[in-house]
Amino acid sequence: MTFDVSRFECFGIADMTLPKIAGTYKGLLYIVGSGRCVWDDMEKAGLKNNDDDTYDVLCVNDMILHYPGRVKHAYSNNHTYLPKWVDARRDQYVSRWDNKIHTHSNKVGGKHTWPWPGHGTSSLNAVYTGLALGYDEIRLCGVPMDNSGRYFEPMWMKSNFQNEIPDRDGKMRYWENAAKRIFDNRVKSYSGRTKTLLGAP
Repeated sequence: MTFDVSRFECFGIADMTLPKIAGTYKGLLYIVGSGRCVWDDMEKAGLKNNDDDTYDVLCVNDMILHYPGRVKHAYSNNHTYLPKWVDARRDQYVSRWDNKIHTHSNKVGGKHTWPWPGHGTSSLNAVYTGLALGYDEIRLCGVPMDNSGRYFEPMWMKSNFQNEIPDRDGKMRYWENAAKRIFDNRVKSYSGRTKTLLGAP
């Protein structure tokens, strides 16, 4: 199964504007974000080091630095931090798994620049990237899009996603539109508001 890039026409994007890497992957992709629930989600998913290479992993933002396994792709809307997160991965991860990480952003700065609008946070744009790369199925770990905080913060600190990405009729505006127009039921989530919207794997 391949992804129909015409689904991105809602952004006014033509095929020719997508990087050459588009459509070159298939199978299962895990997108791993920075939500406090990320470690629990990874355990539910059975997501470990992926030594047998049965799926690919795309890390978003800070998780690029800390993901303890093989990383195929890294995405951030914050293109200036993107190479720094990759460079700061621990030596033990790099020597064991990181032969090559493809870096992606919606701005010039990653190896592959995508024409995404940037709304809905880096995680939503990472999903667009995963679909455009050609993956048949995407599962989200640590992408709850709620106020539960991030994995690297103390328990009393909360995030602000419910204000940044407000509900509309009980759902998230940009994520809801993408689910209807682009996702084609290929994206599922292990936690939070994205699980409510997209369903569990």
